[in-house]
Amino acid sequence: MDSIRAALLDTLPANVAYVLQPQISEWNEDGEVLQIVADIPCEKQRIGKLVLGKGGQRIVDIGKRVNDHMSNLFARQLFVRILVKHNKKVMSILS
Repeated sequence: MDSIRAALLDTLPANVAYVLQPQISEWNEDGEVLQIVADIPCEKQRIGKLVLGKGGQRIVDIGKRVNDHMSNLFARQLFVRILVKHNKKVMSILS
C-alpha cells in the first residue's frame, strides 16, 4: 500500500494525493505469481479523472511504478491491477 501511495505522491499534485486512500481488495498467490488488486476510491469524479490521466496514461504509469517496486521487494513475478472508483463503481478512461 505504501508503494501505491508513493506512486500517487510522485505523479499527482500533493493536495490530491494526500486525500486518496488506496486499499488492497485482493491478494492472491498463484504459484510463483503474486496478484494484487488495489482500489483507489475517489469522492469526486474529477479527482478520479485526474488519477486516470489523459487516455489512462497516468494510471498506467502509477501501475508500472508499483509493479516495479513491489516485484523487487518480493523478488518474484507480480501482477498489480489498480482500479479507480467513484461511488463504488470502477471508472474508465471513457467515462
